[in-house]
Amino acid sequence: MSCWFIQILFPVILLSIVVPLYNDHVNLIRFLEHLNMEGCSEVSEIIFIDDGSNERYDSILTGSKFHNYALLRQTNGKQGKARNTGIDNSKGQYIWFVDVDDKISTNQINIVTEAIYESANNDVIFFDAVCKDKILKSNLPDLDRGGILKRLSLNTLTVAAWNKIYSRDFLVSNNIRFIEDRKFGDLYFSIKTCVLMK
Repeated sequence: MSCWFIQILFPVILLSIVVPLYNDHVNLIRFLEHLNMEGCSEVSEIIFIDDGSNERYDSILTGSKFHNYALLRQTNGKQGKARNTGIDNSKGQYIWFVDVDDKISTNQINIVTEAIYESANNDVIFFDAVCKDKILKSNLPDLDRGGILKRLSLNTLTVAAWNKIYSRDFLVSNNIRFIEDRKFGDLYFSIKTCVLMK
């Protein structure tokens, strides 16, 4: 008698997009419209963290064309705690921290996943972004860690988390977390990642 085992192969999650939510259904609707126009890769997931909102997001999310998402709820702990919850619950090899009021440009998710394929051994991958109609260039190819830290200290390199993607293994193995109970924890997070990255 023979036994046959059928193995169902699920795609590896390459990219986890972590999005904190706090009483902002208007921006969530706009964010989802951009995702619907963009089309999301099957190798990505979105983790929405409801940070103690008074609003309910279930019906908004179920109406989206993108179905590979999770909605997690927690008591209010501000952006840092929400992002840490995203790290803890992510399945992707890389993590991208996005705010719900950010606009994801056309084809951006595909560009980010291509960058991961091209730079798969990097702890942090920087990319250009637009903020308030100003292009923020990463311009990092020739910079070593010291050069990056110098640019961070001189405020010539954005400290925001949203123009970088991070290896999940790198964040977890180095216990890199956002400072909780503060509104802006990107500076500490960016400096720590730049000090430890390879």
